[in-house]
Amino acid sequence: MTDTSVAIAKPAVSAPRAWSSALRYLTAVGREAKSDSLLYAFIICYVLAIGIISVLIGDSSRFRPFLYVWQTLSVGWSSLFLLLAPIGAIAAAVAIRRSPSAPFTELLRFTKPVLGPRVPAGALLLTVIGVFYGTFTSAKNMLPDISHSHWDMALAKADRAIHGGADPLTYLAGINGSPLAILDIFYSSVWHVLVMGLTSLIALSKAHERLRQRFLLAYFMCWVLVGNIGAAIFYSGGPCFYELFTGDQSRFSNLAKSSPAITVAEQSYLRESFRAGNVDIGTGISAFPSMHVAAATMIALLLGAIDRRLGWLGFIFVALIEIASVRLGWHYAIDGYVGICSALIVWWAAGKFFEGRQRPGTLRAE
Repeated sequence: MTDTSVAIAKPAVSAPRAWSSALRYLTAVGREAKSDSLLYAFIICYVLAIGIISVLIGDSSRFRPFLYVWQTLSVGWSSLFLLLAPIGAIAAAVAIRRSPSAPFTELLRFTKPVLGPRVPAGALLLTVIGVFYGTFTSAKNMLPDISHSHWDMALAKADRAIHGGADPLTYLAGINGSPLAILDIFYSSVWHVLVMGLTSLIALSKAHERLRQRFLLAYFMCWVLVGNIGAAIFYSGGPCFYELFTGDQSRFSNLAKSSPAITVAEQSYLRESFRAGNVDIGTGISAFPSMHVAAATMIALLLGAIDRRLGWLGFIFVALIEIASVRLGWHYAIDGYVGICSALIVWWAAGKFFEGRQRPGTLRAE
């Protein structure tokens, strides 16, 4: 009878412990989320600013901040899986080798450090980043209402002047067939996997805590300064949309004939969305500076901060994206050059900002 009483009493004793553990875990998640308060403040201010602008220009229908929430989470997690799948396979192999009789227990020991409160806090941050992307696309689609002068002729002229009197596209015209298809894959698929996957990793990872705030603040600043403000000041469409912005149908007229079918389809989708004024996934046209190249540069800087050898690989990736952007007609070469320089300046500024905020006994944010 005594044994039965003890057995019945055990769940009653363990329940408060479970609640206590859950409370401690939620408190830890709250601390992790609070450490991102500066990033949340930046995004909130940005969303409010673009919302106000949409009202001022009289076209609030273009303001769609929640457009990318699901896409950011789904693409971010799937990209992260693609990046981490090889590492997971190695960890599973090591777990089986070390403990053939209980490999799952051994694998759990490996993964436990990365399954802490940073994960739900990072998932919340990724959700808000989705709102940031939706706001960015909204702002990009407002550019025709804000900027009424086009810089394509001036940018194309400058591009030719600094490249020996010829369009940079002519130097890359020999890239065709399989090499061109590979460039297209890097520009679209690989770019998305690396940018979305590594952004997700840094948001979710406790291992790179010192880098998280610096990278993400610089990353957000880059999208705003380069992709919105720079694009509004030097509003342009790029070679593939040259006729749309200038009316000149002869220059760059052969571009579509030499581009991969998927690139032509993507450019047609953007052209039709632009003419119809639709705000949807991937819509909005702006060339200068290149946000595609700037984001690749931010990834290269992140990789370099983790490991210098990874940084070199990152800048090879930047070079491929720059070449692809010109050969596929998305950008003038000068768009990418300014994108790279802008990313470097923003990365430096974010580092200086966190150095100024550092106090004795706190972690460095770089």
